[in-house]
Amino acid sequence: MGTKAFYLLLEELGVRTGRAEGSIGSFLQGTDSQKGIAGQPGLVIGFDSSDSDRRDIMDSREEAEALAAWVRDGGSLLWFTAGDSPVTDAMGIRFGGFFPGNEFETETSVFTRDVKKIDCSAGRYMEPGAGTEVLAGDGEGAAVVAGELGSGRVVVVSAPSIITNSRIEKGDNVVLLINIIRVFRPAGVWFHEPEAVASGGKTAAVPRITTADITVFAQAGLALILLFLFWGRRFGRPVPLPVGEEGVSAEYVNTMANIFRQGQAREIALDNIFSGFWQRLTRSFGVPAGISREEMVRLCRQRTGMDSEGLERIFNSVKKIQEKGHLSETGLFTLVRDMEIWRRENLKNAGN
Repeated sequence: MGTKAFYLLLEELGVRTGRAEGSIGSFLQGTDSQKGIAGQPGLVIGFDSSDSDRRDIMDSREEAEALAAWVRDGGSLLWFTAGDSPVTDAMGIRFGGFFPGNEFETETSVFTRDVKKIDCSAGRYMEPGAGTEVLAGDGEGAAVVAGELGSGRVVVVSAPSIITNSRIEKGDNVVLLINIIRVFRPAGVWFHEPEAVASGGKTAAVPRITTADITVFAQAGLALILLFLFWGRRFGRPVPLPVGEEGVSAEYVNTMANIFRQGQAREIALDNIFSGFWQRLTRSFGVPAGISREEMVRLCRQRTGMDSEGLERIFNSVKKIQEKGHLSETGLFTLVRDMEIWRRENLKNAGN
């Protein structure tokens, strides 16, 4: 449970990420052990509630107003909330009745490209304010709303479950979340969650982040491949999770597998993976990215101990797939494995 899947997905995409503890005030201004984000552009993913028991999330209205001021100065905010706050007040958003677990169809927007529906657990309907747009909802009201606040932009979601490990792969939730990142294009993404989340307290806005006690090597290998797949080009070269990574839970791996199957974007994934492989290869050889594959194989043959035949096989496999325009899931996994093995065995002493 928790937000681990999305957090690690962003890390593997090359997005600068961080988690903040404590109040919004200390998060913005900083503490002795943590630099504040005041004056820095970026995206805050935050959680709030109208419950009076949840003072650990938002210590005071003044701190909430400070967050709104940060957004007005150019920050971006993905805000999971079921109640009024200075942010929603300033956007003219009003909250109505509660809804049970539900699927909502989406409206056409830059945020909802390739998103047909989102899957939520319980939340609250919102009445959008002037100048805001509904991203998802039904005849009773909105579940996801987007708008501007000063120089900044905000997406408000009244059901925090869509970002949690247990639900992120449902519907098109992960595609919506990735689209938000793509549209905002933040310099960094900061997760602000209450201390109760980290400690497993019952008042947490999202479930506690946990990992299974048993890590299966095959699952870790699958996680490596899955984490290598997503939208790398816009965020920079993807960096794979090491095969020996500890604490990869079965729930997390299954979530990532479902995300991948849901996306049905194997050809796009291959383009992004091969782009990262090619970039690392050309940098290691100190040659321009526009060099031909044939010339790269020739250069590889000139280096002692390099598997030029293996590299040529990879190039030929990629070429065949690109020409046919079809790639099975097994074929993708095999090719990614071959590229990763070749990289580790041949570029380990070449600046990789």
